[in-house]
Amino acid sequence: MSRVLGVIPARLESTRLPRKPLQMVAGAPLIAWAWSRAQSIPVLDRVVVATDSPEIQAVCEDYGAETVLTAVEHPSGTDRVHEAVSVLQPDADIVVNIQGDEPLVDPTHVEAAVELVSTGWDMGTVAYPLFSQSKFKEPSTVKVVRSSDGGALYFS
Repeated sequence: MSRVLGVIPARLESTRLPRKPLQMVAGAPLIAWAWSRAQSIPVLDRVVVATDSPEIQAVCEDYGAETVLTAVEHPSGTDRVHEAVSVLQPDADIVVNIQGDEPLVDPTHVEAAVELVSTGWDMGTVAYPLFSQSKFKEPSTVKVVRSSDGGALYFS
């Protein structure tokens, strides 16, 4: 049976919205909502928050989250996840990078990505067709070009 580790990267100094993980949403910090939702996903055996901030770490631990303090200089959340995995659970069979600003992540999407990896893909991500021209034109909408077998060729 696969060991599945969920890691939520969170940094304090976001360029678009500084202190984003600590922004209050419905009475709790955004990162607390993201961790709580991730904890409820049955396919994940363990969930940790990987952060460069002792302040985020303290807030997460107040909500019961397991945390790991990572280097400040990581250029991306993926780099932060990599450090966390190497420190906490290098023997994880599958690692799920869960975005800290998506507290409403759909558990079935995470399960689908884990299933992809379980069947032989090196990585899995969730994507869906864009049918709206306006959504397609939004710069904040990530687009993926896929090959005929469903594999991602590139993201933009």
